[in-house]
Amino acid sequence: MSATARHDSVWPPRNAIRGLVAGALTGAGLPGAAIAIGGLATTQVETLGQAVVGAVLIMLTVFVSTLTIWAMGLIMIGIPGWWMLWALGWRSPWAGAAFGGPATFMASSLLLQGLGFHSADDPKPFLIMTVVLGLSGAVAGWVVVVVSRDEKENAR
Repeated sequence: MSATARHDSVWPPRNAIRGLVAGALTGAGLPGAAIAIGGLATTQVETLGQAVVGAVLIMLTVFVSTLTIWAMGLIMIGIPGWWMLWALGWRSPWAGAAFGGPATFMASSLLLQGLGFHSADDPKPFLIMTVVLGLSGAVAGWVVVVVSRDEKENAR
């Protein structure tokens, strides 16, 4: 594949920007949704309305607080990784997911350990959190590739 063909696949830049924005929104939204669904499943409230309102508030709080982190992670780790995959010709959504999942798992593990969220006494919550974030990263990687493609590539 020629360098021009590689260049054309993400040109104009709005395709790449659109993919990164969609990936950041997806990555930030999925952990909040997982926490809200887990809260709905385990919380006993008097009415379903209270539970739904509480879940939505939790989801929005997590979304707003993690959106900046996801955007920065995509800029610092995702763009170089995405560029490498595209330069190698690995342009499928599976390649995006295969890169996004482990990269997010490792980055979130380091970030959470640095912030002191790891406990040697009970590592289970830390592992669950990093696995959920890694799965969110895989989905976000998939979304970045799909959304950033040209209409010509999506037709294939």
